[in-house]
Amino acid sequence: MGHWGSPTLESIVLLRVLLSIEHENGIKWELKMEQLAFAPICSNHSGANVSKILIENIDKYGICMKLGWFAVDNATNNDTAIETVANSIDPLGEKWKPIEHQVR
Repeated sequence: MGHWGSPTLESIVLLRVLLSIEHENGIKWELKMEQLAFAPICSNHSGANVSKILIENIDKYGICMKLGWFAVDNATNNDTAIETVANSIDPLGEKWKPIEHQVR
């Protein structure tokens, strides 16, 4: 996940996933990276606004129970976004704890 300002001062969220794919013969694993979202944020890039885009795309692609880790920088809005995503996919905090799924 990443977000930044474009040359036109537009805030953008980028969501990429790293997939591990097992081939039909069950022997060879392959890593692939896919871009799922490149979305402008209509207002500031607060954690709430970033998480809204993340949750929409997690739902859109049906990857809720397949999430591993988020790679983010130390900005506090990223902490808020990941906590919001965690509350959305695991409201009781039993299976997906944000602190255990964040790489900086």
